[in-house]
Amino acid sequence: MVDQLFGSKTRVKLLKFFFANQDQEFFVRELTRLLGEQINSIRRELINLADIGVVGSTTKDNKVFYSLNKVSKLYDGLDSMFAAESDEEKKIVSQKSSPLNKQPKADVGDEVERKRGIVVEDAKLKLVKEEISKDVKSSIFIAASGVLLKTKASGPDILVVADPGELSKLKRAIEVLEKKLNKSLSFVLIEPEDYAYRSKINDRFLTAFLKSKHEILFSKLEN
Repeated sequence: MVDQLFGSKTRVKLLKFFFANQDQEFFVRELTRLLGEQINSIRRELINLADIGVVGSTTKDNKVFYSLNKVSKLYDGLDSMFAAESDEEKKIVSQKSSPLNKQPKADVGDEVERKRGIVVEDAKLKLVKEEISKDVKSSIFIAASGVLLKTKASGPDILVVADPGELSKLKRAIEVLEKKLNKSLSFVLIEPEDYAYRSKINDRFLTAFLKSKHEILFSKLEN
């Protein structure tokens, strides 16, 4: 019904997301990955929302960041409309420091995983690791959180660092897992270069994820 009212599913997704994360700001590619929408659609709807004053923007390090405009005349009406929807969205918590001072490393294999203490005992998490590793060959990092660990941690249920060209394969793997586990799973795919950049700038999203309850299922990242 809300989609029909606003005429754009992407616009509705953005509104739900911003009202669930009212004190945060995000750049275009970040929103594209988090919401699973095409970058052109995200850009178009952000411009539309900015034109009517629902969101505002600031520029930092040559990147444009968008956030909810709480002084907009439309804020109260939209807030009441999306309040219930926002409760279902996973909030991203801003953090000042990050444990992500890591860089991608060349192929290391299972022996190095064992040396790093990455031993997945839980059958459900083993299945997650196996399905994603099997389909997404470029994976260098897989971590589980959220419903997979029975926690309300912020961020996605599954975080994968891999080649963005394998997004469709990851989506198929997630669909298989959802059927096998009978759970709806949220996920984020981050490309290695973007991971390195986010590590460097203490990115709020990755920091919040790794500071929340999570379990690393697979890693080729240096300690």
